[in-house]
Amino acid sequence: MNLEEMKRKKKELHLTCREISSRSGIPLGTVQKIFGGVTASPRYETLGALERVLTEEEHARKSREILLVSSPKGPEQACRGEMIDGKIYPKQTPGRTHQRLVLLLAHRIQKQIEERSLPWEVNIGPFPVYLKGDDSVCLEPDLFICCSPSLLQEKGCMGAPDWVIEVLSPSSARLDLGRKCHKYREEGVKFYWAVDPGTRVVLTHSFAGGEFRRLYAFRDPVPVEIGEDFAIRIADFLI
Repeated sequence: MNLEEMKRKKKELHLTCREISSRSGIPLGTVQKIFGGVTASPRYETLGALERVLTEEEHARKSREILLVSSPKGPEQACRGEMIDGKIYPKQTPGRTHQRLVLLLAHRIQKQIEERSLPWEVNIGPFPVYLKGDDSVCLEPDLFICCSPSLLQEKGCMGAPDWVIEVLSPSSARLDLGRKCHKYREEGVKFYWAVDPGTRVVLTHSFAGGEFRRLYAFRDPVPVEIGEDFAIRIADFLI
């Protein structure tokens, strides 16, 4: 990337000289002179450091971007994207049954949290979870709970939440039960529920100290294993 390309990229990314200086380690005055055209022939090492900042910022913004994919079938078929190790996985817009179950689950869990005066926080999608704290794995669980809200920022959850719940649908089940489940376990999520409204079952994963899986029907009380003594019985609120 030559100097003119760097100037154009800096303008496109809306980066200030101060931000570039802070991230590159190059003195602010030097950065200002280079982009201001005062320094005609910067050192090769200096240009390399500036180029690295611009390239990393461009990649990060592309990774964070939520994709809306056009479909010949119409806007109802629009997809969202999730990022796993640099690969984008399209996510179909959820249906009414799916969203209703997510909202009812969130309401029931929130009620239990408030009754026990717990510092936990419930979040529902679409709200990004950066499992590694960066853009390499960016997922949008249907529902997740952080026992310590310190991970939560305005732009997303910067790290692994304690408990993740995915409501399965035919278009998402394979990814939710496969690669996403593996990533949740790998990056430190303690508990993962896969809720299937089609078969009316809940598959729970406990990743603390190994992996333990249990299968419950909607009519069964599903124990919450984070450390508090309560259970969720989906049949109580989903007809």
